[in-house]
Amino acid sequence: MEAFYILGGIMEEILEILEKNSRYSNEEIALMTGKSVKEVEDIINYCEDKNVIAGYSALINWENAK
Repeated sequence: MEAFYILGGIMEEILEILEKNSRYSNEEIALMTGKSVKEVEDIINYCEDKNVIAGYSALINWENAK
């Protein structure tokens, strides 16, 4: 499984999408990449397990929080 996704570039594509906006659902990412929801879930789970995805964070606009 690992080599297929890495060689196919789909893992990198998913990571780039998540890096831009980690709030996208697996369904949205599947539509964006042309992959199945199951494939997207598997890749994200793999990346979380291998600590490729180290976490998710919020970007705060402190000016709007005042």
